[in-house]
Amino acid sequence: MRTATFGLLVLLPLWLASCGPARMPPTFLHTESKAWNQWLDSDTHYGSFSGFTVRDILRAVAGPADLAIQPSPALGRRVAHADMKGLTVREALWKVSNEQGVKLTLAVTHEPRTFLGAGETEIQRKGPAGVTTTTEVMQGDLQEYQKLKAEKQIYREEVQDGTLYYAVAVNRDLPFPGGVSAWVTEIQRYKIPAPKTP
Repeated sequence: MRTATFGLLVLLPLWLASCGPARMPPTFLHTESKAWNQWLDSDTHYGSFSGFTVRDILRAVAGPADLAIQPSPALGRRVAHADMKGLTVREALWKVSNEQGVKLTLAVTHEPRTFLGAGETEIQRKGPAGVTTTTEVMQGDLQEYQKLKAEKQIYREEVQDGTLYYAVAVNRDLPFPGGVSAWVTEIQRYKIPAPKTP
């Protein structure tokens, strides 16, 4: 009787693990680019999302990576809570796509491009106490770009191989302990498909 109970206790965790979420396949978002693989396997800087749509979460986590996302009604679904703590970018994208039933692949075929002296995947921290001064390139929105352009908010823009890179300078007053503060300019970088000109 003891042997049977012991065997059941050993097998139970293995059975529970096999019933859990599918394991990430080793070929998920595979690319021949060493730089993109290095970025995909770096820690995601997002903690968690609550109330965002699946599309918005994928876009935020993917950052500068171009994803090909298979059309799905799930993309518009709002997610009550998605925890990304301790995951790499690749793991976070797998978690969202697997849990929400969305198929995606990496559409990036080029090495990370440089815009404003930093690669797409780079975050520069040159300010006081390691404050971010230049963000990684994020997926932008054409309507938001046009609005910023009309308001003369575009700091810099540049077209590279059919992609429009643009930046917005955001001034922040950062308080520090002891009543000291610092005025920091954060350059937020974005990209969208370059609008076709008539």
